[in-house]
Amino acid sequence: MKKTENRNQPGEDEDKQVTRPDEPVQPESIYYATGYTSLYSRIKDEIIDTSTEAEAGVFADSHKKAGSGNYLEAAQSIKSLALSGNVYAQMLLYEYYNRLDQSKEAIMWLQRASKKHHPFADFLLGAAYIANSEGLGRTVAEGQALLVKGAKKGLVDAQYVLGMWGINSYRKSGDQRQYDMGVRMLRMAAKQNYQPAISMLKGLGAYP
Repeated sequence: MKKTENRNQPGEDEDKQVTRPDEPVQPESIYYATGYTSLYSRIKDEIIDTSTEAEAGVFADSHKKAGSGNYLEAAQSIKSLALSGNVYAQMLLYEYYNRLDQSKEAIMWLQRASKKHHPFADFLLGAAYIANSEGLGRTVAEGQALLVKGAKKGLVDAQYVLGMWGINSYRKSGDQRQYDMGVRMLRMAAKQNYQPAISMLKGLGAYP
């Protein structure tokens, strides 16, 4: 997966406006926003591009274990990579420990991954903060800021989720600023040919 640069940046208002969406962003399924069925499938191309053949084999074996429901074995198989600082292993440990209902361990690995400034790690962490701000001792504003950070880096997942957030917030509150922000984000995603964003914009009469 090649990172797509997008010159259209969210404005300063998006960083400041914080409105909880009608439906909370769920961190364990957020990568479905772009049609993927697992976190591994979402980041597989990046793993292949940046890993040695041996490392890629470890990741594939871990994914196979997870696919069979053996999340503890899956986690154990990539933990050494995560401890060495591999951001992809750290993100996957977040998913696996979530599946094992070990939320503290899960969020710890995701926070480590986010420190690597990977846009998808920021996106997942932002989603986690939004979904469970009180439980994690964080705020919705912190979560939104991480999503905006990912959107600025061209991450279509963040652009689309923020876009839908803005539209849903507008429908609830009537705040035109939320609508404008939502359309702006959806247009950013649409420029990357993300079809759900294009469809939403057409439905709003705001495409192209």
